[in-house]
Amino acid sequence: MEKSTASKPKKYDHWEVRDAMHTILRAGEHLKNKGLMKHVRKQAAEHAKEKQAESHRASELAKRGLISEKQMAKLGNRHMPSDREEAANLDKMTPIA
Repeated sequence: MEKSTASKPKKYDHWEVRDAMHTILRAGEHLKNKGLMKHVRKQAAEHAKEKQAESHRASELAKRGLISEKQMAKLGNRHMPSDREEAANLDKMTPIA
């Protein structure tokens, strides 16, 4: 008898689904709050700068041979959006609820 290669769909716990629903509803409320979103955009830009600096430091360490190729591959798979990309992505968000 041949085993099925199709994986079973993940089963979600009632509370996990309920929590996700509340998170999405709350996100919709945040997106409607223009004053808050102004601060969120600023925070997102600062976060992007921090991650970009972290990536630069890792790159410098890799050049010196202080980070393994495996670790650099993990870091290299991340796309670091620019401040403009980050702000544009936030502007595209629309409330869903």
